[in-house]
Amino acid sequence: MGNPDPICLIDNKLKISVNEINKYNKKYDIYFIPNIGGTKSKDITDFKAFFVDLDCGRDENGNYHSLNKVRRFKESCLAKIDNFEIKPNVVIETRNGLHAYWFIMEKIDYELWAKIENAFVEHFNSDKKVKSPANQMRVPNTFWMKDKDNPFFCKIVRINDVKNYIASYCTMLKNEKIEIPASKPKISITPKYKSQYKRKMFKSYKEVFDFITKSVSMFDYLKKYYNLDAVSEKSFRCIFHNDKKASADIFKTDSGIELYYCHSANCGFTGNLIQVVAKLEDCSRSKAINKICENLNVKYEENIETMKFLLDNIKTIDDDIQYSHKDLYGVIYRYLPTLRALHFIALKNIIYADNEKDLIFSASTNYVAKTLGKNDKKNTGADISLFCLLKLIDKIDLDNDTVSECYKQYIKRFQGDRDKYVNVYSIPQYNYDKLSECNEMAKQVKEKNLRKKHFTYESVANAFGADTADRVFPQVKGKRVRDIDEYLLYAIETLLEKYGYFTENSVREFYRENDKYFKENTFIKQIPAIMQDLDLKKVKASKLLKEKYNILSSGYPYLYIKKVI
Repeated sequence: MGNPDPICLIDNKLKISVNEINKYNKKYDIYFIPNIGGTKSKDITDFKAFFVDLDCGRDENGNYHSLNKVRRFKESCLAKIDNFEIKPNVVIETRNGLHAYWFIMEKIDYELWAKIENAFVEHFNSDKKVKSPANQMRVPNTFWMKDKDNPFFCKIVRINDVKNYIASYCTMLKNEKIEIPASKPKISITPKYKSQYKRKMFKSYKEVFDFITKSVSMFDYLKKYYNLDAVSEKSFRCIFHNDKKASADIFKTDSGIELYYCHSANCGFTGNLIQVVAKLEDCSRSKAINKICENLNVKYEENIETMKFLLDNIKTIDDDIQYSHKDLYGVIYRYLPTLRALHFIALKNIIYADNEKDLIFSASTNYVAKTLGKNDKKNTGADISLFCLLKLIDKIDLDNDTVSECYKQYIKRFQGDRDKYVNVYSIPQYNYDKLSECNEMAKQVKEKNLRKKHFTYESVANAFGADTADRVFPQVKGKRVRDIDEYLLYAIETLLEKYGYFTENSVREFYRENDKYFKENTFIKQIPAIMQDLDLKKVKASKLLKEKYNILSSGYPYLYIKKVI
């Protein structure tokens, strides 16, 4: 929500971490502070977002309006938001209305933030009380609990992957009693000739961004199209202010991106070619990209349909599968934040997209974990592998003959000279038939007692075979799987013969009685294969089963028994 590590609170009082949200969800109202610094306005040091609270209010008796009336109110608000020229980055539906957020890409002070925030509040006629930089706002994907008998699930209803800058906000809201900073004089554009670049076609933002910021010489571009009067990119007069000294230079970062930097204390501009053009033209980022592409004789067509289907997938995750595909939902509901995060990352990091069924994107496991506000790379990796097993996402294996040449071409270009394995994924469209296929896999995961806690190549291979393990873990495909532990198999067969069933605890006790060390990891990884070999199933004990097997202990543990008795 603009702030990668927000302060979160329950019932406006107790601070909690992002990782504790699920723990308190559906018990308390959970809020976060979009800006950085503290819980009071005077504490805020870094402004990350503007926001408005579009609230339906209450009736004359102080009661909340009916859901039908609130729904009509939300529809009218969404129409106004959709007609506003500057698209919000996120819109969240609450029980009584909507929260809309516009992210801030630059450093600004409180005075300017307050002017623009007040302009937003006035433009949308939103709640006048919600305009403090330290306002507590509703966390998405949590429950509104002010009426505990009628909780309401608050979810994201709009996502726009756009980057707006302060000049855009000021220009759009100039009639909303906001003072616009004095603009710098525009530099005239006199194109000398069209670029001699060979005609190119880009279909993903990642590709066109890398091309403009890494392959195009910023110095040459500015000389050709903006009459930059300079001999060397190492030192020249800044084009953004009346520079009497050579204060500016262009340098290349370790990642290969060229940056313009002005050393003057009165300017200090730093940015890539897209940002330079956007500032010179006083236009949006997308318009700057299109202008550069036009000048360089290259074509960029963002695949809107691909973005739509990713957003549709998120809505399906949030609203549909818990009712239509219950086995699938039962296996993944704890890990849905990771699945949503992968979709949001895909929107920003698509490497290649030919149509809505053919897209790839890349993200390290560590990056996904940080997106979730975690440092738990191991569990995040297990989440991703589970989704791959269920076929909710696919890991792209370059050595697989079924991978199309266009995939291989784009992945190799993206990977470059890096020796490390690069995680590249594809996400299918979550239509009903695809989810039904995933649901069948979920049933098998439950039946084979495969646990995400110890999700490894070995455990998947033991449960589903080496081919499936290779698909889920292509980076280690062909890995040798250890043979079934002889003593573990002996213990299980002995208990089955003696009692007709066994539990994990009874196996552990068998080891203890025979002075053997019980390895829980080995049990978890190998039990799926043992169940298959011995034709076993795992069931929760019932009164009937406890009587049948003469189980006298309290509780109803999970039993491993023969499928056919």
